[in-house]
Amino acid sequence: MRELGALIGVQSVNIQDLAPLNQSFSAFTLTPANYDTWHELAISNNPTLASQRQAVEVARYEVERNRAGHLPKITAYASARQQESDSGNTYNQRYDTNTIGIEVSMPLYAGGGISASTRQASRGMEQAEYELEGKTRETLIELRRQFSACLSGVSKLRAYQKALTSAEALVVSTKQSILGGERVNLDALNAEQQLYTTRRDLAQARYDYLMAWTKLHYYAGNLRDTDLAKVDEAFGPVK
Repeated sequence: MRELGALIGVQSVNIQDLAPLNQSFSAFTLTPANYDTWHELAISNNPTLASQRQAVEVARYEVERNRAGHLPKITAYASARQQESDSGNTYNQRYDTNTIGIEVSMPLYAGGGISASTRQASRGMEQAEYELEGKTRETLIELRRQFSACLSGVSKLRAYQKALTSAEALVVSTKQSILGGERVNLDALNAEQQLYTTRRDLAQARYDYLMAWTKLHYYAGNLRDTDLAKVDEAFGPVK
């Protein structure tokens, strides 16, 4: 609860203020339905991978910048100077000097500094490429995990919903059997325990499904405010 309060910027959170999931919640329609499309979305839209690709590009330009130290350098220059004489014979005479030109320099040897900096930049580019490859693998593994969780989550929700219906029916039948003398109160307690355990498992499966659905869109790089609003609609007002 303290972590939630820090996340939303309040000092304390009252659990009674939190809206529970709607009892009628089942699952969302997964669009697109095939993993290959999600794979392509993640490769092209994931912000972490896009940032890492930019880091590789920057490292590549850094290599070229250092390697350019071996290339000839051409410098264009222009200058203008005005001078007035204050000597006796040339008093009050003014001199205007304008200079324009091009300077070409060819680096012959710089103590190995250019070669060393180029090698260092090349190692930096290789490291950026390895990091991009590693981030890509991590992202696609998580993408596959969340996609599979969404698919299996639908089956889990259906199974737990059927189990909940059976558990509710078991409680009713057990209480009726007690009235008829066929069961005892312990049987009713066991049936109610099974009922609440099933409710807990169903609630956990629903939350797991919502997290998987949200993370799937996040890793694919297409999580939008409309998706978060859809998740928000799954929660009902506090009664």
